Amino acid sequence: MFSSTGLAAQNRPAATEVVADPMFAEPYIDLDEWRNVPVRHRYVHGGFKGTETRFSFYLPPTDQYQGRFGLHGADPVA
Repeated sequence: MFSSTGLAAQNRPAATEVVADPMFAEPYIDLDEWRNVPVRHRYVHGGFKGTETRFSFYLPPTDQYQGRFGLHGADPVA
């Protein structure tokens, strides 16, 4: 985790805290498929009903997963 002067110290909900946002209450997945280009991966695409917000996840095969998850567009870690 971050030190008391890092990002976690800012006014953000704890990872275990449930935050309900009615705008994002209805997620959906419209594509969930395996792709082979450029390398084999699971592609998941969806969004939130009533919004223009969309998301995509690119996941490695289970036997290649190393316990890490990166988020593009997330707050940078300083």
